[in-house]
Amino acid sequence: MMDEVVVVAYGVRKKGTIAGSVSAVKSEKIENVPAASFDQALQGQSTGLQVISSSGEPSKAATFQIRGTNSINSGKSPLFILDGVPISSSDFNTLSPNDIESISVLKDASSTSIYGARAANGVVVITSKRGLAMDKAKITLRAQYGFSELAQTNWKMMNTDERIQFEKEVGLDTGKDYNLLSRVNVNWLDEVFNDRAPLQSYELSINRATDRLNY
Repeated sequence: MMDEVVVVAYGVRKKGTIAGSVSAVKSEKIENVPAASFDQALQGQSTGLQVISSSGEPSKAATFQIRGTNSINSGKSPLFILDGVPISSSDFNTLSPNDIESISVLKDASSTSIYGARAANGVVVITSKRGLAMDKAKITLRAQYGFSELAQTNWKMMNTDERIQFEKEVGLDTGKDYNLLSRVNVNWLDEVFNDRAPLQSYELSINRATDRLNY
């Protein structure tokens, strides 16, 4: 939308008045995604922003790229700004989707020039939620439940006999007796992955703003 408000380096502007390439992600888009982490919830939410998971480990942080690799020497990760303060990509991955008000992705030089050389790979500007002016505090309880499953399950796995033969062919056979092993077949794909891994998330928040405080 042309009248959509986005946060950029020099303040808050309507999207239609910005000459540079900027995309905005509102909190509603990521709050309703049943993801285990903030980086997973951000996948596919902004054009030009790639969220790449390099490992299947639950605690492994994803890497981010804006419009691909721009420099060989400066790395690939964009600059992250949280409420005006630069943060590292590891800190970004620890954020809760429910604490974010909006995200602006600055993609080209005209939008990122104010940040200098650090913004060579683009900038992700994050605005956190703040208290609302009201007579009484607002208490919000959010509960999410979902499932995570493999996109590809039709893997052609080796059985025990095939693996033993493979190890012999590549020189891993140490001369041990494999007769006992050949009688046992284990489907390690079923052992490692569940058919549908459950995801649960619960959050309790309190917010209010007055003339003297904001929480």
